[in-house]
Amino acid sequence: MVDLIRLDCFIELFWHYFEKWFDTDFFLCESCVDDFQIKWAGINLLDEQFLSTSLDSFYSGSHLVDVYSFSEFKGFVEEITCPYCGSSLKSNSYIWPYILTIDLGEFSEEINDIAEIAKKTPFMLLSHPFAEKIYELIKEISKETSELIFDFNLYRCRKLAETGSLYSCDELGAVPDNKATEGRFNHTGYGFLYVATTEDVSCSEVRSNEKYPVCMAEINFLKPLKILDLTDLEGCKLDNELYKTLICSSLIYNTPKSREWDRPEYVFTRFLADCALCAGFQGIKYRSRYGRKGGDNFVIFKDKTDINFQWKSIYEIERIYLKE
Repeated sequence: MVDLIRLDCFIELFWHYFEKWFDTDFFLCESCVDDFQIKWAGINLLDEQFLSTSLDSFYSGSHLVDVYSFSEFKGFVEEITCPYCGSSLKSNSYIWPYILTIDLGEFSEEINDIAEIAKKTPFMLLSHPFAEKIYELIKEISKETSELIFDFNLYRCRKLAETGSLYSCDELGAVPDNKATEGRFNHTGYGFLYVATTEDVSCSEVRSNEKYPVCMAEINFLKPLKILDLTDLEGCKLDNELYKTLICSSLIYNTPKSREWDRPEYVFTRFLADCALCAGFQGIKYRSRYGRKGGDNFVIFKDKTDINFQWKSIYEIERIYLKE
């Protein structure tokens, strides 16, 4: 028979030590963490504190071990429920403590609406109030954003052709408009420049088989550019809830379900790029889906209304080499 008094004390002590350890009363459990990482992909990519810990380790490392036997812990911990999905815990399972910096529910309905519009009627995206709010937000961020000085090099790579020969500068630069297919931030026929801050991220982005080398270009930007930063979870100048929700949600990091022509997952990010370009930005900084490799991506826009636009005024390729 369960000792209800000891159980009540256990629940109270569990949360006391949990909050003391992790400075939060929120966590995810094994039942919901995969779903959370899909819906809130930005959190997993942007925040290094999103790490797991085992419940057994939490028990042995806290003062719970001084009050309750391990057999009691195994029984009592099943009365603790996950604050995100409500599932009961198991002693030999893992949890993901997390300090929430956003209200997960505030814009969840709007995010779902945007995803549905992207599938059904993508050109109607701006008719939704949430999209209008984002456009206004980007204009506000633009007012507070200075040009970024690129005092570091960036990387771009391509899989080697069957001949194994290195590509030319033209072949490793921005994709020509007539060869540009729909990307995360560019429309078909819009040849933007995608680059990464590290070689590893650049390789991962082209899904290169690591057994084989790629042709890598080391790129130097020739002038400062005004960049919309979608990686700044903690230091956003506006400290805006909408901005934080935007960069934490899956809207930015959706992965297309296929490599065919229809990619509704890219509708919103292309809309976002249009908003940024209209607001005066020249590019976007965003976390790579392979961000655990320690790097970010940049996409640099081409303004097709500027008849004087030339890529050679934006960047130069310093060297081309084989990357194992």
